[in-house]
Amino acid sequence: LTSNDTSVTHIFSLTVTDDDAAVSANVSTVTITINPPANAVPTANAGAAQAVVSGTQVTLAGASTDTDGTISGYAWTRTGGTGAADNATLSSATALNPTFTDSSLTSNDTSVTHIFSLTVTDDDDAVSANVSTVTITISPPDNAVPTADAGAAHAVVSGTQVTLAGAGTDAVPYPHLRAHETGRNLVCRLLL
Repeated sequence: LTSNDTSVTHIFSLTVTDDDAAVSANVSTVTITINPPANAVPTANAGAAQAVVSGTQVTLAGASTDTDGTISGYAWTRTGGTGAADNATLSSATALNPTFTDSSLTSNDTSVTHIFSLTVTDDDDAVSANVSTVTITISPPDNAVPTADAGAAHAVVSGTQVTLAGAGTDAVPYPHLRAHETGRNLVCRLLL
């Protein structure tokens, strides 16, 4: 029997015969009742720690066991970490393997972590006694190389003032970059 089963009974009867072959006049019976065991509490497993680059989708690798039934529910909670909670919103807090993407880091940032816990509920509404946690480390992406644009070609008559309109861009804007690295136009005046 499992915890989801109902009790069962077995009835046994006994008659005895003596050494003169006389059989007992009465038949004695005994009833044995077998009750199901108490429900076994399920076990949650939040999976192994993971490390990904910012902008990469993370799939939480949850697992669970219930030795005497089935799992009927999952509950994921972000319980800590150094990253902002808003950057680790799960696709579903009640799915076995939810996903999230933290795209908040740039190449100059330091790694951050997100810690999630998993609890599970079985078909008898028992909640896992253990709270399993997993740490996800998000590392910054590699530095993106900036691009330069010298502007359009010019054809001028000698002695004419020429204004060059160059530009530069960087995939990640940083406040400490020089003007030509932030995407603002550069203006150079040459007298040829």
